[in-house]
Amino acid sequence: MNGLDQIATWISENEALFSGLAAIVALIAIVPAALRPILRRRATSNAILETGPATAPSGSGTTLPEESSARPRLAVFPIEATGGDDDLLTAAEIVTVELTTLLARSRGCEVISRRSSTVFAQSGKPTREAGSDLDVRYVVEGDVRRVAAGLRISASLIDTTRDKVVWSDSFETPSDDILSVSQSLAEEVGSHLGLELTRAEVVHSRRRPGSRAARDLILRARGIQFDEGLNRNSFSRATALLEEAIAVEPDDAEAHGYLALLLALCQVFGFVDASNEHTEKVLRACHQALEIDDPSSDVLGHVGCAYCDIKRYEQGVPLLERAVELNPSNAQAKAALGTAFVGLKRFEAGAALIEDALRLTPAYKGNAPWATVLVGAYLQLDRPSEAEASIAQALRCDPTFFPAHLLAALVAVSRGDSQTAERHVREARRINPELDQGAAARLVGRRAAGVLARWFGAEAKPA
Repeated sequence: MNGLDQIATWISENEALFSGLAAIVALIAIVPAALRPILRRRATSNAILETGPATAPSGSGTTLPEESSARPRLAVFPIEATGGDDDLLTAAEIVTVELTTLLARSRGCEVISRRSSTVFAQSGKPTREAGSDLDVRYVVEGDVRRVAAGLRISASLIDTTRDKVVWSDSFETPSDDILSVSQSLAEEVGSHLGLELTRAEVVHSRRRPGSRAARDLILRARGIQFDEGLNRNSFSRATALLEEAIAVEPDDAEAHGYLALLLALCQVFGFVDASNEHTEKVLRACHQALEIDDPSSDVLGHVGCAYCDIKRYEQGVPLLERAVELNPSNAQAKAALGTAFVGLKRFEAGAALIEDALRLTPAYKGNAPWATVLVGAYLQLDRPSEAEASIAQALRCDPTFFPAHLLAALVAVSRGDSQTAERHVREARRINPELDQGAAARLVGRRAAGVLARWFGAEAKPA
């Protein structure tokens, strides 16, 4: 284990890996923050989204109405209890209430009242008619039942504009006391729903290719990052779209917060010079996001990550703590806070938060950054077997996440396995052709990058 101990020392001496990954966590993990309304703050907060039939102007194909780029409305139908005993009925009620509250807190969508949702659900009408009757784009429905292991909840997200189930999954908890676990189950389902709402909204935005609405612009920027990953060109195009969104809606907090996040991440990966001028640009975007209005958990998560990424932990950590307090299902904020704690050498607390974030969103590609950060925490806590398992998990979740390959290479070096180390470094450089020793040093520290220097070649830039 001496080799792993050396890696732990390298990591403890270089916080860059963890501060940088705080931003990656927010960017890659598809979370409710993507659904922050890109709308100017109105005097009237209960404006209704018109979702009438699409119109087809003369001489053109069918287009969606302009209002469709606004924040979507959603109905949470009462979760059904399959079995009917009193405890199960109570659990179903708890899950319904918690889901409604958590989704409303995300500000990613307008959640209509429970009464309206209940009346429609009891009417016996087809779910697709909720689009016209309730003026909603999405419906959440599900059921809860006892299983041998404890409690299982099944949930579905339905797009009423297409009468299509866009997501469905089930979740189980091994507990005899089903009432005590109902809230945690609701948090897990709520986190998944936030992710899937984002996916669905990106699809909707792509059906409006000519729209210059701010919300479509920010979704387009996010889509670039989803599709093209971490490279100089994708960041350049995404930040340009966010700047355009801010020009359209200068009072939108999410646009400023997301821009701050991308600017900070560009600095971490060496896509821009780490100058005082660029840092000031990040700080300016953070400040504007927080000054516009009372920020949501989503905005706090973005801005908190950006601050931590430029090592302003004293500003970033309280924002991330507040984000988690406001919305316990915000897995991104939990993971980012855990990442910041690891960077501050609070390894136990950091590992616990990241583990909880992974529990909320298992089997997602965006787990790769979280699992990578968890490696460093486990090494510091003298849990080498868990560290190795976490590296494997990161690469299973997303084989294209090149920082995980760098860390895997370091572990291979510690074992004296130069062949495997070389393979991981070459794969990291294939994924990110601009990755050189200097860029690696910004991610894992100078000493760790020096260990891998032989595989960067003569063309590598100085660290």
